[in-house]
Amino acid sequence: MASFFRWRIANKLLPVLVKGNTESKINANSISSIVKVSRLRGVATQLFVPWKRVTNLLQTENLTNPADLVTRLRNQGLPTAEGFTDITLNQEPLGIFFTVDKHVFSKIVLTDICSEEENGIRSSCLFQDIPRKNLIVQCQVPKIGETFQMTHFRSAIHCNFISNINKLVGHTVVKVRHIADGGLQSAILMTGYKEFGNENDLLENPSTHLSKLFKAGSEQYRNDFKFKDKVDICLRNMEKGDKAVLRDWHYLTNIALKHQDTIYNTIGLTFDDSHFDSSYSSEIKEIKNDLLEKNIACKKGNENLKFNVSLDSKKGAPAKYSDADTFLLNLSSAIFYCVNSKNKYNFDAMLYVAPTSQKYFLSLLPVLIKQLGFEWSENFQHIELQDIKHFERNKKYFDTERVLKQAKRDILFKFKSELNLYVDENLDNMAEVLGLSSLVIHDMKNRRKIDYAFEWKDMLSFGRESGASLQYCHAGLKGLQRDSDHYFKTDIDTSPLLEKEAHDLVQHLARFDEMVFKSYSLLEPCILLQYLFTLWHLTDRATNVLKLDLKSDRLIVVKARLMLLSATMKVLHQCLKILGLTPLETDYTIPDL
Repeated sequence: MASFFRWRIANKLLPVLVKGNTESKINANSISSIVKVSRLRGVATQLFVPWKRVTNLLQTENLTNPADLVTRLRNQGLPTAEGFTDITLNQEPLGIFFTVDKHVFSKIVLTDICSEEENGIRSSCLFQDIPRKNLIVQCQVPKIGETFQMTHFRSAIHCNFISNINKLVGHTVVKVRHIADGGLQSAILMTGYKEFGNENDLLENPSTHLSKLFKAGSEQYRNDFKFKDKVDICLRNMEKGDKAVLRDWHYLTNIALKHQDTIYNTIGLTFDDSHFDSSYSSEIKEIKNDLLEKNIACKKGNENLKFNVSLDSKKGAPAKYSDADTFLLNLSSAIFYCVNSKNKYNFDAMLYVAPTSQKYFLSLLPVLIKQLGFEWSENFQHIELQDIKHFERNKKYFDTERVLKQAKRDILFKFKSELNLYVDENLDNMAEVLGLSSLVIHDMKNRRKIDYAFEWKDMLSFGRESGASLQYCHAGLKGLQRDSDHYFKTDIDTSPLLEKEAHDLVQHLARFDEMVFKSYSLLEPCILLQYLFTLWHLTDRATNVLKLDLKSDRLIVVKARLMLLSATMKVLHQCLKILGLTPLETDYTIPDL
């Protein structure tokens, strides 16, 4: 990474910029954070200071002319001890270029990456001024009696990414699963199981069986008065905390959640805590009554529900209630969950990763929390995911379990039919990793709020911008490092890295912390992925030129190249972990297709 050069540039600029300006609060940290590594390849290595960002930092019109500033800096002498060989003014966009000796740049960047620990990115100047916070991150989870849809899958993988990147920066992150297991829906499901459930079917496929029971139970509830009476009795007993009823309910929820956990484990998401509504029935009911008594919510009939609060029209259209009481109860449940989490964790922010279809509900939530007297309501944030129309139109075929199994099956087929590989246990595990990686990367290479086409052929491709290509790149680099007798050391001489392909790769590696920072700031994994796709391309070009062969190159050359590829592997490894993926390590190598 290029923090060393950012700091040196900041220390050169600071005395000149603040000279005569005693009120300036600008410091080296703030200047270093705006210095960018130039993306122009094939030219001298340069770092760029955008002048607009400088003026924004200083907040003054009495600023040194940038041309005069460049002259003063050049008059201090070039080249400098830090490796700067030239300082020039750029007109469009206006800013200052600092040119660095390519050998000095390679040595410092590669040493920095190779010697840093996994969370060493926190030492980058870009992250120094970020105050550390306590965060709650929550994803949309299936209700008991609901199958694990691709909507839940998308929420889970983005929740994982957001948690990982915030932890990397230094925040304390708690991932909580909110189980909405109270109310009428739960009573319908439990009564349905007692009336026409089957334990063998429940144990064999909990999600599907409970989903069928809930649909059948809901139909019965609308049309069968005897069944409705049983449901109402069950609901009253649940709300009163009847031990026998809750024991039976917990039996169903435990089986359902264990099944969900197998999917979350495959995805790579683990929760730090769980919150069950059924444990707080009286408290949730109290919140509901409070909303009505304070006239924050008004309910007339079962389809007429009004909230006496102002809400931005951009926050989504008011919901059409098929059951106003259930909607109000769900809101009360969410309010209590937020209040309880604040008391338990004293969070600075709660991030709820959910589709845009939940926009009205999740926009209403903090407004109601504030109306109830909690000033921290603004700390609740909805991280929006665009609803993918393809999934919505084909829900039956986009059960997450089915999609994961098909992805693995199709990868195995490609192994056998295209690569002529014999499938054993190791290859089976590899297919699972590649299948999940393909799904995750195909989703995350798009912005969160963009709908996209879901095409199996594109998603499972081994081409350039795919999950498989990134995983194979990591496996190949890991194999090179493992098979080499010459492990890198931080005192390795990098001056033999003379090839353009080597310097292009070093320059891209130097931008790693910039891309992590940008991805963190916007909570957009696509930024990190675009960086990785370019990294894959540059690595592919470099490995075609930089051979690790002692028969044709001296040992000093091989060691320098190995250090470059080790740094590349480390950056790729860390990025895959941030995205929530297990980096692939295998003895298999993919043939040229």
